[in-house]
Amino acid sequence: MVDNTLGPVTLYVTGWVDVAGTKGEILVADSTPEKFAMYVMGGGLVRIRQHATFHGVVYAPESPLHITSHGAFYGAFVGDMVTFDDQTQVYFDTALLGTSATSSADTTPSSMDATPSSTETTTSTSNGGGRRNNR
Repeated sequence: MVDNTLGPVTLYVTGWVDVAGTKGEILVADSTPEKFAMYVMGGGLVRIRQHATFHGVVYAPESPLHITSHGAFYGAFVGDMVTFDDQTQVYFDTALLGTSATSSADTTPSSMDATPSSTETTTSTSNGGGRRNNR
């Protein structure tokens, strides 16, 4: 359990990350996405899978990012190649945009066909599978 109740927590990782199911899940005390971030250095694979739920930000611009097998993601992510399957749930938290008009409770899903922004942030929900290269 990551205690992020008193402020944001940032995890720096070299290598690969595998967040899988309830035993491998990263649990945070405060599920507000802007209060937990994971920065992945290098090109190691990042996976969120097998019913795992992730609340936060993943910044892995050199890494392939796979969110599959009933994985659920709340927040924002950057990956070199992002892969979803038909069981993936991804919700972009508009509070991460930094505007005062949004709240962390506003997790509006958007279409897989959305064009990525110039900052490489993907804001997608998949209910039918797909791939996106953010570069």
